[in-house]
Amino acid sequence: RVVADRAQRRVAACSRTPCCAVQCRLTSVQSVDCSCLGPGPRLTFYVLSLMLHLPLLALALSTGHWRHPLSIQRTGAIAQRSSIHASAAGVRLDRVCHLVKEAAPVAVFYQTCFGLQATNGKDSTSTILSHPASEGNLKIELEEGQEGGFDASCGYQGLSIRCNSVNELVTLAQSNGGQIVQEPHVFEYGASMFPDQDESQKYPMKQAVVADPAGYPLLLYEAGVEELPVVTTVRLDVFAWKASEDWWTSTLGWSRLRWQSNIPNEASITVTVGNADYLEKLVACGPTTGDAGGVVQLRYLYGTKPINSKSPQCLVFTGGESIEPSSKEPDSYSLRFE
Repeated sequence: RVVADRAQRRVAACSRTPCCAVQCRLTSVQSVDCSCLGPGPRLTFYVLSLMLHLPLLALALSTGHWRHPLSIQRTGAIAQRSSIHASAAGVRLDRVCHLVKEAAPVAVFYQTCFGLQATNGKDSTSTILSHPASEGNLKIELEEGQEGGFDASCGYQGLSIRCNSVNELVTLAQSNGGQIVQEPHVFEYGASMFPDQDESQKYPMKQAVVADPAGYPLLLYEAGVEELPVVTTVRLDVFAWKASEDWWTSTLGWSRLRWQSNIPNEASITVTVGNADYLEKLVACGPTTGDAGGVVQLRYLYGTKPINSKSPQCLVFTGGESIEPSSKEPDSYSLRFE
């Protein structure tokens, strides 16, 4: 069971060639702690493990795909550096548009609970909610429409907000028209594959989930020292995490910031992508500091069906003048570049 779990995480994190899968499985076998076994069972364990993987090893060798682990690491490092370089082009997630039936009560909710300030949109038909101390933080734009309100089936899963007191925000949300979806609690996250964290450790995070008056879920996580909460992260479900990650990093020039397996808490993985300024400034829920726009978390649920999102929500970017209009996001999420 240990081998299977470790192999599953490593193989899922791998890229494209058969050698990667073989190498990860062999690494998983080698890294298992068998000190609890006696000499006889331990030898049997290793022999059986190698026998199970010999056919895969032969396949990798026959196709010419075998590479030394160090060469794979160097290749990954080069790819990451190129992604960081591309990210310097300045594509920034400025705001996310929420379609609501009535903007006024939703705007008051965000102003009262999170201290956001409200201004009129460009055409005065929408309301933009922003952090009063920094224009660089992720904003929320409210647009009115009869079809307004949250729909979980569209793939869009809401926002994450960094704060210094989850309990206080939950109380404020409940008393200002919001609903508690998940009570405050300490959630223990496992180690991330990227950046590489100690697999023997757990990483606790105080968090809760509330919904605004229009039903949009907000994941509150306790990781900030700012006086006011900060909207940091957009959460999207995806059908093929690798294709999605490649699109966001190659087309937008963003960087992979974190790769997280959610097993055993949930049969899913989460890939966080965003501006390279956030590298090493993230926890499982989102950034711990910085104001280089929002980041996006791509969640892949094992066994999920194609998303093909028809979500009315729209992600608005700045600095993306060079992005081809025909470049379609893999799950059909609505994106706009200004």
